[in-house]
Amino acid sequence: MSKGLGSAPGTKVTATTVKAAGSVPNGGAASAFDIAITIQNQTLEMRVESYVWQDGNAGVTVAITGQKDQVTAEVVKKALDTANAKLKAQQGD
Repeated sequence: MSKGLGSAPGTKVTATTVKAAGSVPNGGAASAFDIAITIQNQTLEMRVESYVWQDGNAGVTVAITGQKDQVTAEVVKKALDTANAKLKAQQGD
């Protein structure tokens, strides 16, 4: 049984809480992390942002993962607006 990525020799995994780049619709919640994974002196850095909110009887989740410099407020706003528009279209609003 695997002990996980962090147990491999020469491996380091860090996660740092950061401010989410976007505003959550309908008073929902957001979380954001910068993650760095180093294996044998090769490092992958990424940002992970998660947004959740309620709309009527629907629970909505949008997750965005990418390179830190590419998860921008503009990208997040577009993703959240697109999710909201698709939800509204299904509701007939």
